[in-house]
Amino acid sequence: MNKNSIKIAAAALAVIGCGVLQAGGYAQPPARIAISILSPGSELYAGNEFTAEVRVYDANGLITGIYCTKVAYQDTLGAASGQPLGKVTSDNIEYEMNKWPDTTNRIDQCFVNGIDTVKCVLYNAGTENHKIWARTGSIAGMTDAFALNPGAPVVLRIVNSITNTDTNEIDIYYPTGSVQLTAERYDSWNNNNGRTNCTWTQTGTLHTIDMPFGSQINYGTTGVTSEENGMIIAATTANPIMLDTVNLNVRMPSSIFIYQERAMIEKKDISTTGMFDLRGRRYCNKKEMEFGKGLFITLTKEANGRIKRSLH
Repeated sequence: MNKNSIKIAAAALAVIGCGVLQAGGYAQPPARIAISILSPGSELYAGNEFTAEVRVYDANGLITGIYCTKVAYQDTLGAASGQPLGKVTSDNIEYEMNKWPDTTNRIDQCFVNGIDTVKCVLYNAGTENHKIWARTGSIAGMTDAFALNPGAPVVLRIVNSITNTDTNEIDIYYPTGSVQLTAERYDSWNNNNGRTNCTWTQTGTLHTIDMPFGSQINYGTTGVTSEENGMIIAATTANPIMLDTVNLNVRMPSSIFIYQERAMIEKKDISTTGMFDLRGRRYCNKKEMEFGKGLFITLTKEANGRIKRSLH
């Protein structure tokens, strides 16, 4: 019932304050309040308005007549970081839901024969733990737990599947480094709308992606012969203008080759005990030498050009 009509009716009956408009005067305050979701599950998604029904009862059942009171609304799950609080609309006036467990924000609401409806909007999707509470006076009722689906996808993000984060830059290191990247969609309120198939491409000096189609790729350092850098780009198959990029660097070890030189320690014989190809380029870039008394010397040249000698 329109609240303006209710107010007119209240004035006509010369009732001041809140209560039940009845020929015999006020009824007792309600003994119970109940709230339930009327909208189907297909309408329960982030940012979309849905309908809830609220009922007030006295000892005999639904309160008859017109009953007006103040009601506080809460969503137990609340808003995630960066999201607005839920909204409730009564008689075309929108109110912000209270942040659990606060109840200070109460709206004027009138019930016709114990029943009224409100419109609700929530933004925190992805779980089945939503419960909307309605509180008046010292009584409260809540809906059954329900799930809120994500809203329409508006943005694509490349997520590092290992750390479960989206980042602007990733480093992987030769010879065993790799990263798993996933394309995930998000709605306007940062709710994850799930993976989506994409076409994956690379730029700069990055080597070619092995399997460039799907919702996920693995990018490693197999076959790398030098440092690489560029961008990995994911564009959704259904809507190629929805895309995301991440800067990726393939790093080589800090010791990139051996600087060979002769070494003598007090007439002790030197014999080469190992030669290694650390970069897979078919030439020696590390040599270990054993001295007569069992010492080893490793000569390496750092990426900054300095020679490092380690005795062990």
